[in-house]
Amino acid sequence: FGINGGLLNDAGTNAWFDAVYAAAPDLNQYISFVVTHKYESWLDYTTWRDHADWAYGKCSSGFIASRQEHFPTKPIYITELGSWKEAADKFAHYRACLNAEMYGNVFIDSAVACVQQWPTRWGEGVFYNNDNYTLTSMGLGMKAYTKFCHPNIIVNDNMNGIRYFSSVDPVKKAMTVWFVNHQESPQTVNCTINNFSASRKNAQWRLTSPGNDPNSIQTSLWQEGSITTSGTGPNCLFSTTLPPISVTVIVFESNSVSTEISAVDDKQLSFNIYPNPASKLAVISYQLSENSQVKISVCDLLGKELMIPVNEKQSIGEHLLSINTEQLQNGIYFVKMNDKQIQKLIINK
Repeated sequence: FGINGGLLNDAGTNAWFDAVYAAAPDLNQYISFVVTHKYESWLDYTTWRDHADWAYGKCSSGFIASRQEHFPTKPIYITELGSWKEAADKFAHYRACLNAEMYGNVFIDSAVACVQQWPTRWGEGVFYNNDNYTLTSMGLGMKAYTKFCHPNIIVNDNMNGIRYFSSVDPVKKAMTVWFVNHQESPQTVNCTINNFSASRKNAQWRLTSPGNDPNSIQTSLWQEGSITTSGTGPNCLFSTTLPPISVTVIVFESNSVSTEISAVDDKQLSFNIYPNPASKLAVISYQLSENSQVKISVCDLLGKELMIPVNEKQSIGEHLLSINTEQLQNGIYFVKMNDKQIQKLIINK
């Protein structure tokens, strides 16, 4: 069903929707409402959003809205959302992108509304401040909003089936990261943000499926400032656990101008030793993708532990450990990390 934008201010529009819905309730899953509107003010957009909220609440297959002048050869993008898993992927990405096309920049809490407009009527997960979506109502004291990337460049799908993408707005000093977990079990992701200075503030939203029901969704403000990034340019690390069948939105405040996000191998430990051969001092460098228990030991060729410079829980990020080798004789030794990773250390005084 296509609805002319001029009807959006018509008080009888909802009644028309009701009539259509009542006439074919069993066909509800096959109906896509397509709302087009060339709005020029926030009031117009609010009116459009209210009708969009209603339409989605009546239509399980959803809708996508677009400003026609942005797509002269294909003014309307229609998608059938057969299940919540598909919706989490298509609806989150395309709707966010098209909303950004329509309204320009969208605030991060608006990003939640982009995924599902209708929960805003329940007052869940979305905050309003006059005509702006802001983070100030959460106490973060910043207006972090961003432009979403175009859907045709969303190709990331290499984290155990988890789709993710990020976008950055250097003017507004904000970076947004989206994760879509299609798995029916929690998934921990450990990520590297390239060309990114350490985040000063961040916030996180979750869109989850209650009881892992793939056909329903709820929104919530999950955490505030809970993501810890470690390291400074050029790379930062952070780790988070994604609930089953969920969309996670994280916004970081940063001065970064060029960023990209990439996955790192989960729970893989590796380290480097330098200089090697060493004379008086050897430095071991390693990077943790999450808070972990770390044990580093120096052993002789028979496996006997000669020293254990570290055996404690350490935080996510890059670590440097200096080992005084003056008490060791010239020769070959092994350095073990958590009894899994082993490297050879040569002492040559």
